[in-house]
Amino acid sequence: MHADPVVRAGTQQAEDLAESNTLDVLLIDDNSSSGFVPSDLLLAGGVMPHNPVRLGDKVLAVTGALDYGFGNFRIQPSSSVEVATQNSRTDSPELEEGNLTIASFNVLNLFNGDGQGQGFPTSRGADTFSEYERQQAKIVAAIAAMDADIIGLMELENDGFGPLSSIAQLTEALNRSAGDNRYAYVDAGTPTIGSDAIASGLLYRADKVATVGAAQILTAENSIRDDNGPLFAFNNRPSLTQEFRFKATGNTFVVDVNHFKSKGSACREAGEDTLAGNCNLTRTRAAIALSAWLGSTYEDTPTVVLGDLNAYAKEDPIVYLTDAGFTNTVAASKQDTAYSYTFKGELGTLDYQLANPAMTELLVDATIWHINADEIPGFDYNEERKPESWLNTLRYRASDHDPVLATYRFALIGDWDGDGDVDMRDSIGLLFALIRGLPVDASFDINGDGRINTRDVAAMRKLCTRPGCSTGEKPVRRGRESRLSLWGSR
Repeated sequence: MHADPVVRAGTQQAEDLAESNTLDVLLIDDNSSSGFVPSDLLLAGGVMPHNPVRLGDKVLAVTGALDYGFGNFRIQPSSSVEVATQNSRTDSPELEEGNLTIASFNVLNLFNGDGQGQGFPTSRGADTFSEYERQQAKIVAAIAAMDADIIGLMELENDGFGPLSSIAQLTEALNRSAGDNRYAYVDAGTPTIGSDAIASGLLYRADKVATVGAAQILTAENSIRDDNGPLFAFNNRPSLTQEFRFKATGNTFVVDVNHFKSKGSACREAGEDTLAGNCNLTRTRAAIALSAWLGSTYEDTPTVVLGDLNAYAKEDPIVYLTDAGFTNTVAASKQDTAYSYTFKGELGTLDYQLANPAMTELLVDATIWHINADEIPGFDYNEERKPESWLNTLRYRASDHDPVLATYRFALIGDWDGDGDVDMRDSIGLLFALIRGLPVDASFDINGDGRINTRDVAAMRKLCTRPGCSTGEKPVRRGRESRLSLWGSR
């Protein structure tokens, strides 16, 4: 059952859909009250981490007694249930390739105790060190399979950036898995990011991108304000922003990771009884503040807003951001209904990758990788109330939210003819276009003086990527593809 993005929140249509979803439920019980059971009733050999039943699989036939309990009708099966696999797992995300991949991943309270194997249970997350080891292994397996160049993380333990911090030890584990030191993490330069138990973080491939300047943090203290106080209220986790340079092209771009206030607890605001859940206004005000802050801080720099925004796609915070010019990359790339989270059998997106207009120009594809929301919760890292055969370190059910990924493509500056290098043909092509008075893309303002003329032709020769055709200076590369070929428009 889809809760999103079918209808706009707050409408009669939404009320009708919610009522219909409530009535459209029939549970098949596992005939047990002892926790998770690897029952042979559903699948031959039993439901196991390597033999799953997933959301979307279809029940073809079931025989049993109709019962009612705990608020739902349910069938107590008397014989094997016939199930057809309709939603198989994938080993990695399926999306069109660009030359830069960015991901968002809520890692469900990754807490590492004291960082030395002690300090469990923690306030959130794993109860024991062995649970933590399994949790981290599952997250590492998922991130490694994503193979993203930048990963925005939510629900990390807010314990700083030292060697014993959760983000440092996750990065170390990723590098052990990869067999090199490709991953690094953004150090925000503060003991913690805000005062909440959890925080957001950023990992990046140091061989692919480099940080530009210091990380920036949006909090209630530096948010825009109105008569009711800061729009980015204290109960939102701080927004973490970092500018990066893509080493292959020299392009700079911004990644901003967020975790807005949840729907789970009240904010004492009007409208809390709507289907948008608690704190809709708090999240909407945060979206307004975030958009204003990014626009004033980074202006027209290509920017991606990542994270768990705790709002479905047709609720006010997301509608505000898309109306403000941000593109919902998954919605733009996929025609089918998207979801990253399930709650009581309903599906919707809480997790996003939103691109501003400059970044949208570079967008190739986006997807949500269904490794968590579609899986049985019992396949997670927890040890209690489950058979030992269910304990696993698979990437599936590493969290309760699915990761969101998008690919982007940056082009080599000065590559007039689009052949993947810069040589004399490219400078001649630009010169001919200037002589003929043809329109020329703004990316060919090579020297950055705001005009495109013969000085840019001379500057292009210094970008040469072929041996023997330049002055020996290091090539400079950046964003958009050229719009013209050697002989004019293409």
